[in-house]
Amino acid sequence: MKYLVLSDIHANPYALEAIDESRDAVVCLGDIVDYGPDPSPCIEFFRRDGVLRVRGNHDNAVAFRTDCHCGEAFRHLSVETREYMWSVLDDEELEFLGAAPT
Repeated sequence: MKYLVLSDIHANPYALEAIDESRDAVVCLGDIVDYGPDPSPCIEFFRRDGVLRVRGNHDNAVAFRTDCHCGEAFRHLSVETREYMWSVLDDEELEFLGAAPT
């Protein structure tokens, strides 16, 4: 079985569109959202059946409106983009982010 393992997409659907690999299954190691411009298509990509995933620290922060505990160098970016994430994501998307195990 061929697995595609992804992480740190950070709301960048262009990164997902660039994937040109055959696969039997997808595994997501977290951080679907935060930092980037367009979280909804990224969430939709990982909603597909058979995607195994864990909740990253940024997914957790967006889903539960908490701090991501990232490094000081990037904290200000996360704070600003998290506000944006909350303004564009609906309750169902936030629930999806929070439903994955850590």
